Amino acid sequence: MIQGNAKELGERMRAEINEEHRLLRQKLSAVAELCPDARNRANCWNCTLRSPKHCNNTIADIGEDLMTYMVAHFRNEERVMRDTGLFQSARETCERHMQDHGDLSESALQLLTKLNNDTLPVQIAGMSSLLGQWLEKHIAQHDNKMLELLEKA
Repeated sequence: MIQGNAKELGERMRAEINEEHRLLRQKLSAVAELCPDARNRANCWNCTLRSPKHCNNTIADIGEDLMTYMVAHFRNEERVMRDTGLFQSARETCERHMQDHGDLSESALQLLTKLNNDTLPVQIAGMSSLLGQWLEKHIAQHDNKMLELLEKA
């Protein structure tokens, strides 16, 4: 069950998770800067900003970093759910939260396995969309709910 002061734990977790979300926003900015016109392009033909090879390497690096980050971030949240007893007291909420972790991870993996020079802007737009979904939907529907439950415990 919850060890120590639940309010302090909730505040500490909120600070940690907010810092992790700040890092996510930085990743989203890096993806957006890579190809500012990604949503309007099907391919890299006639692109004068960067070479397709540069973009492919950069998005692959960002994607690899993102997957590592996702695993650590999701493990951290799921550990908190287990270690605080939240999983036992709000099982359905935690299971939906964890399912969304799985869905986000699967989407990121699918994007990374499809990387190729012919459709880079589409994949960059997909990565940007995934990060945006994580920041907007997942945080609002799951992370904030978990933090509220911790603070009420």
